[in-house]
Amino acid sequence: GPELFATFGFRRRRRGKGVACSPAGGRFRRLHLALVVVCRHHRNVQYEHTQAGRTTLLVAVFLIIIGAVSLPAIYDEDQVSALILLAAIVVVLFTVIVFNRLTVIVAYGAITAKFGWGWPKRSHAFVEIAGIRQVRNACIYGWGSRWIPGGWMYNVWGRDAVELALTSGQRFRIGTDEPERLLAALPQELVRQEL
Repeated sequence: GPELFATFGFRRRRRGKGVACSPAGGRFRRLHLALVVVCRHHRNVQYEHTQAGRTTLLVAVFLIIIGAVSLPAIYDEDQVSALILLAAIVVVLFTVIVFNRLTVIVAYGAITAKFGWGWPKRSHAFVEIAGIRQVRNACIYGWGSRWIPGGWMYNVWGRDAVELALTSGQRFRIGTDEPERLLAALPQELVRQEL
């Protein structure tokens, strides 16, 4: 009936004795344009991968459990200390939510690495990159977004990484659990054994 046509964004129009369908105004057009944009985006994405951190999540859960168990006892003794502990639990929870996932995208002539909800985020066009190589991070580099000798590093888990030597002289390391696939998606003329 008419409701079925309206559900899918069509209206009925009579043509002679039969009934034909036509797009119902702007709604169908907007859907069509959205699908075109999505399809074009996926055609231009050479690589997209999200890695979830394990250590950060386990440590955060452990700290939150300890804090939640000890909070009532601390509150009875000292309310200020209890509020400080509660604030620390909230900070840890926020940190885990932000830094527990790292998404790497290679598209539109650039590589982008972003945590959690899209922040922090770094993006470098291929023209800004002088060389690329696969590396192993030192244990002391840890996880998260941090300054390391020569530049910045984004990492959520493990020691494998892809390092970008930028034309500015800085380096940017992206931790990944599939360095070979990431390297294969980047311009091969930039891939080096040593930088």
